[in-house]
Formats: sequence, C-alpha cells, structure tokens
Amino acid sequence: MHMLNRRQVHEVKKCILSSGISYDPVIDELVDHVCEEVEELLTEGMSFKQALKEAVDRQRKRDFKATEQSILHNTHYTAMIRNYIKLGIRSIIKYKLTTSVNLLGLTLGITVFMLIGAYFFHHNSFDRFHKNAKNIYRLTSHKVSTDGITRHTAFSGAPWGPELMENIAEVADMVRLMKYRLPVSVRTDDGEKHFYEKNLIWADNSFFSIFSFSLVKGSPESVLLGPNKVVLTESAAKKYFGDVDPMGKTVIYENDVTLTVTGVVQDFPSNSHVQADLIGSFATLGTSFWFNIIENWNILYYYTYIQTQTDGRQVQIQKSIQSLLDAHLDGDLDVLLQPITSIHTSTGLENDLSSGVSRRGLLVAISIALIILSISLINYVNLSNARAFKRAKEVGVIKVIGSTRWLVFIKFMVESFILAFFGFLISILAVIILFPHFRNFLDMELIAPPYHLIVLLGVAIILLVTVSAGFYTAFQMAQIPIVSALKRKVQKPGNPVFSLRKALITFQFIAGVGLLSTVLIISDQVEFLTSADTGFSKAGAIEVPIYTNNERQLEALKNKLSNQTPVEFVALSSHRMSGDQLYRSSYIMQSADSITMGRLHVDYDFVNTFDLKVIAGRNFNKKFFTDTSAFIINETAARLFGFKDAENAVGNTLSYSSLNENGNYVKTGNIIGLVKDFNFESLHTIVSPMVMDIQPARNHFLSIKLRPKENYRASITSIERIWKNTFPDQPFNYFFVNDRYMRQYQSETQLQKIIFAFSIISIGICALGLFALTYFDTTVRSKEICIRKVLGASTKGIFKLFIKDYVTMILISFVFVTPITVWLTGSWLDNFAYHVKIIPWNFIFPVIIIGAVVVITTGFILIKAANNNPTKVLNYE
Repeated sequence: MHMLNRRQVHEVKKCILSSGISYDPVIDELVDHVCEEVEELLTEGMSFKQALKEAVDRQRKRDFKATEQSILHNTHYTAMIRNYIKLGIRSIIKYKLTTSVNLLGLTLGITVFMLIGAYFFHHNSFDRFHKNAKNIYRLTSHKVSTDGITRHTAFSGAPWGPELMENIAEVADMVRLMKYRLPVSVRTDDGEKHFYEKNLIWADNSFFSIFSFSLVKGSPESVLLGPNKVVLTESAAKKYFGDVDPMGKTVIYENDVTLTVTGVVQDFPSNSHVQADLIGSFATLGTSFWFNIIENWNILYYYTYIQTQTDGRQVQIQKSIQSLLDAHLDGDLDVLLQPITSIHTSTGLENDLSSGVSRRGLLVAISIALIILSISLINYVNLSNARAFKRAKEVGVIKVIGSTRWLVFIKFMVESFILAFFGFLISILAVIILFPHFRNFLDMELIAPPYHLIVLLGVAIILLVTVSAGFYTAFQMAQIPIVSALKRKVQKPGNPVFSLRKALITFQFIAGVGLLSTVLIISDQVEFLTSADTGFSKAGAIEVPIYTNNERQLEALKNKLSNQTPVEFVALSSHRMSGDQLYRSSYIMQSADSITMGRLHVDYDFVNTFDLKVIAGRNFNKKFFTDTSAFIINETAARLFGFKDAENAVGNTLSYSSLNENGNYVKTGNIIGLVKDFNFESLHTIVSPMVMDIQPARNHFLSIKLRPKENYRASITSIERIWKNTFPDQPFNYFFVNDRYMRQYQSETQLQKIIFAFSIISIGICALGLFALTYFDTTVRSKEICIRKVLGASTKGIFKLFIKDYVTMILISFVFVTPITVWLTGSWLDNFAYHVKIIPWNFIFPVIIIGAVVVITTGFILIKAANNNPTKVLNYE
C-alpha cells in the first residue's frame, strides 16, 4: 500500500478544513479516515489528485457535519465514561466504611462461591474427558433378591458384552473390565522388584478405543490384543523398570503368569472412576482358572461398558439388551444402562470400582455457595441504599449542573462495576492462595476448573453484582427529585426502600438459620455414623492382608502374636470387616427354596475378636471337628428362613455351592449359632443376611485386636517384627478397622467440613453487614434518638425499639426455613438406611445463635447512639 508523505497529508487536511470543520479532535479523526481511503485508491493506479478528489467526494456524500456530530458524540461519551470511572474510584475511596464492608463481603462471598464451585465442578467433571462420553454406558444389574432386598450392583456377566456386540446393531463397541478385590502379586522376571498391586485391572483390547486414556507407547489397536499382555502407567513403569524402556519387558503375575509389557499410558486423571496402575489383557483370564467363570452367564463379577452408535436412545437399547439376555440368565434380573458421566454421582450401587458422591450432597454444597454469594449481594444492596441518604445532596448538585437521570444511573452503575471488578480480582488471588489449603482441608485431589470457565464465571459474577446489586440503588438515586435530594428528604416511612431492605435482611436470616440447621443435621448424622453401634467392636482392631494359604505358617503366626501382651485376639477371615465386596451365595435349608445371602469365611477366633454377640447356640470351637462344616448365621438370615424364635434356627441343616478351580463345590452342615446383626457394609444399606463358616483356603486377612490403653505405635512395631520373621518376602500393610470404616463416609465428612466452615463465614458476612447497616441507620436517625431521650425514653427502650424489627425478621426466617431445610436435608438423609431424626432443636439453636449475633453486632452501636449527648447532636443537626 502507498504511504502518503507529509505534503500530501497537508493537502488532505486543507480539503477537510474547507468543508467547515473546525474542532481539532474531529479534524484529526477525519484526516486519518480520508488518508486511508486515498492510500487504498493509490494502490488501484490513480494519481494522488484523482485519489484525493474521489475520497473527498465520497466523504461529502456521507456529510461532513454528520460525521462531526458522530465523532463529537463518541468523544463525549468516552470522556464521560472515563470521567465516571475516576469519580467512581474517588467515591469508593471517600466512603471508606461502606467500601471496606462491601469489598470484604463481596470478596468473601465470591471466594467461597468459587471454592465450593471448584468442589462441585470436580465431582461433575468425572469421566467427561472421554471423547465419546455421551455414547458410553455401563451395564448394571438390578434384582430383588429372595431375602426381599432390592440389590443394584455394578457387576455384570462376562459373556454379556460379546453377545451384545454380535446381536445388537446399536452397540458399536464394548469393553469388559475385571478387578480382583485383593492386592495381587506382581514382580519383575528377575525377581529384583516385587509388589502387591491394588490397582491391576484386566481389560479387552477395545479399552483404549472406548476410553480416552493417552497412550505414550504402544498401539491402541493391539496393546491388549491376545493373552499375556500388560500396559503400565508411567508411574508403574518407573516403579518397575526405572529409566529403562519397559517395552518388551516382562512381569510375573501371582508367581505364575508371565505378562509382556506392550504399552505405557499416562497416569489416569483423578476425575476418572476407572483407576489402574497396570492393565492386563482380558484374554489372559481365559488361560487360567478364570476360564470356568468367564463363560458363566450368571456369575456377576465384571464391569461391562458399551459404546452406542448414537446417543439419546438409552431406553430403546436397554429394552433390546434385556430381551436378548433374558434367554441366557437365570431368575428375574433387570439389566440397566448407566451413562458413564453419572457413575461418580450415583450412590447405592454395590461393588463399584470406586466410591462416588451423593448427587444430593452436591446439590446441598452448590446451594450453600449460591446462598453465601446471595448474602454478599444483599449486604451490598442494603449498604448502598443506607448510604444513599448521605449521597442525596451529591445527586442533587450534579443534577443542578446538568446531569440527566440516565447519566446519574450510569454513574452509580459504574461505581458498582468497579467494586465488583476489584472484588473479583481479590477473590481470584484469594482462591489461588487458598486452593491448596482447601484441598488439604477436604483431604482430596481437586481438579481446578479450566481458565476459560473461570473467565466466564468472572464475567458472570461481575455482571451479576453490577446489575443485581447496583441496579436498584442506581435506579433509586436517579429518580430522586432535585429539591428532595438537596434537602436530603429521601427516605420516608413506608418508602419501598424500607420494605426491600427488610425483605433482604430476612432472607439473610433465612440463609443463616438454614445453613446452621443444615450443619447441625449433617453433623448429627456424621456423628451417628462414627459412633453408631454397628454390632461389632472396631476399637483397637487392625487388619493385615495375607498373601498365602499355608495353614501351618498362619497358625504359627497367630500363636506368636497371641503371646504378645498388647494383643487380645487374633483371627483370620476372607474379608475386611467393613467396606469390602461381600460374597453372595444361594443357601438352601432342607427342602425350602434357596435364599441369596452374604457369605463370610472366618476362623475359630473371629467372633471373639470383633465381639460379635452370640444370642443363640454357640461359637465355633476347635474341640468339635464337625465345626469345619458348620454355619453361624445372623438375625436377618434367621428371619428370612422363617424362624420367629432364634433358638429354633440352631440345629437346622444348611447347604450352598460355589465354584473353585476344581469346579463346583457343595458344602452342607448344621447351624450351630446365631449372632446379633452387625453392619458389615456401610450404614447406607440395611443389614444383609449373613452366613459364616470355616474355610481356611479362603482366608485373606489377619485381624488383630489390641488391648485398650496400649501404646498402638509400639504394639504395631512389635507385630511387624513378628510378621517379617514369618513372611520376610511379604509386605506388612496394616490398617485400622475404624479408619477404613470411616473412609466409607468420606464424602459425607467432606460435605460436613464445607458446610461448617462456610456457614461460619456466611454468619460473619451477615454480622458485618448488620454492623454497617446499624451504623448508618443510627447516623440517619440520630436526631430521632436524641428527641426520644429528651422526651424520657430510656436506653433500654431505644434498644428494644430498634431491635424488635430484627427479632420479627428472625422469627419469620424460622417459619420459612424449617420446611425447606427439612426437605433438603431429609432427601440427603434418605441416602442412608440408618440415620438420625430431624428434631426441633436443630432449628431452635440456630435461631438463638442468629439472635445472639444480631444483639452483639448491633447492640454496641445502638447503646452508644442512645447515650450520646442530645444537646450536641441536636445542635449539630
């Protein structure tokens, strides 16, 4: 493009001046505009004179004067906005109390909202990173068992997936996963490194085509194709092979199966419900003992995922699947499709791959975030309206010198925008600083929201604060008549400002009482979960996974440990005492129908170790050799067998069958005892019918009960030394039963922490707003207070006069908040089969607390105002 020289630019300017334009900023704008057009015309081959004439003619057609007015308007508008920004900043600095309270309240509200929002986002982001997440479903099984309990499990049968792929056109792909409930032995082929892995899963070759986990090495089409292959995560590869390339290396599974490393995948993100360190090829199971099991349609021990051709046809596909599988399944079992994006927020499923969170709990959390943000906005509106009286004269003056209502409105909106903008910036800084501490506080790995979402959230919050919090004040101030403004006659009894303010303060009280009530109810439930009588003793009990079935070694270990002074009991069992995947089998009593019950294999000392209450019959005893084929059942099992009297259950014959490596195994024996019901599973579910028997080959855990008041640290060190002497090659990975029990309620504990911490903050925001509001009210009504004092009113009477409105609002909040909180927390409590009752004290106590906060916050200012010298105040007024 041709660039004009100084002489040519001067010629352009002369032409514009000859058109009657005289305002320098406008001339400069037009010169730039015309010069650009001349340069474009020069590139088309015109001479300078021709190009100048053409450009000026074009501009004349647009009318130079109209262009001037447009530029003048824009220049004036820009200058006005720039001026209002300056005035807004000055006003914010001038009114320090209001600004400080507003800024602090907004910052706290936005910070809390963003922190809870990050918690909410993390849990709702689970499994959404998969490319085809909308089309991925998991098969789950739903059945009303013979015990009358509706069971919904994440398990499915191994043959189901291939059958669906072959016969249902809508199923584009499928993958099966299997994860053994216990740690498994994996070592390098040279034996130098040996680990017991908790996160080894078996998967079909389609694993990496359905799930969007990033392979670093290996081909997604073939890494799991065929038996004896394994993919390692980057962390696992480094653990086993250090910096050496793991491709082609081999590891030994359970000292028996050699697996070749065919790929390396990035560590799974924390917002995936599927977690693994090693992924073995599913085809490997067909070459081992599992061969007999993976061909059985009715053994539910697998996770099956399908990818559909299109989304939105879940119901139709589910009907097709049910119709197809009914021909192969025994009994009445419903197969349901569960979207992968809802797995983490679905509760009540047995045998899930990982623990999730309650969708209702997340709803409670985000509701709290919105309430706290609302409280901050309410403070802003109330304080801005309270400050309006002091600024009425300012509004009158700027109207006298020519400002219109629209300009006054813009002025206050700009101030609101500036405050919101700075509040958001400070909140961002606070979130950056607090986020690591927030994660530690919740004891979880939170994924921070992406930057673009934070930007959008920031824009939304700034606009929300500007419009919702600033609009009403700006509108009210713009409507003030000049004379009233100059005389400061803005607020009158019955003015809508008062009605709005009371409504907003009442909402704050509703929020405060509601939050505290929710804290009390959730805290009561968490306390109930931690202290409930589960029917077994957890105190001082530790469990250690064992990796051998050598009865002689285990018996020797038990004897050594039993001789230790700190040890009270030692037992062996097939399961951890809480939060484990329970075996279930069909039991038959004589000629009756079979009943599905939980199956727990124990040894002779298990009942005593966990202090289970034998209410009929007796415990297992080594003196009776027939006890190896005997059974002990719980109360629920006795009821399902039809025994109204517990004593009648003892002595009856019971049998069940199960699969092992030798095929079908049938066990028949007598019921020798009946124990009181105990909560083997979490309190989310009711007590299951339970049958215990002795099968040493099935024992996988060593349970040790330490005596009360013992030094646990020293005791465990002593136990570990004995363990290492007995099993030098096996890790000593102990855990306290009570800790594992509490881990089942991690999401409830996190929710309690969130609500408690941020409810305190919300009460602080309310108190802050009430303090500032009372200060402004007493300032505005100082003359009224002093006249009442002169006329004989007491300080106590004046205090009652001001405080009675707050008392009324608190009582109104109690009436409104009670049914809402009962509904919200009641729906959350429904997640538990056993839970506390909501009692009146849960609402009365918060009302007392809020009342105390109001009295303390406002009392100091009111009493000080009531004790002012009337002569000085009235003279000043």
